[in-house]
Amino acid sequence: MSNVPDHIQSAAFEAHMEAKECLERSLGRVPTHEEILLALAEAFGDMMGIYAGAGAQPHQIDAINRIAQRAYTSMLSKIMAHGCEGSA
Repeated sequence: MSNVPDHIQSAAFEAHMEAKECLERSLGRVPTHEEILLALAEAFGDMMGIYAGAGAQPHQIDAINRIAQRAYTSMLSKIMAHGCEGSA
């Protein structure tokens, strides 16, 4: 997410930490990575629907999807390079 402004990166970090804490409160245990991911994916889908419903054009929605894909790919690359010594 190198071209993403700091305030957006900070908000993204805070969102996933809040999702974890919210799930932990409701589940009574530490949520799994999958549970956190599912909650954030649901929130992403909801927000994309709201964005589209508010009049976003297809090219704007495509741009958001490309940003999400780039963030995913970037983080996965970092994990593979540092967490698995670059091997799958």
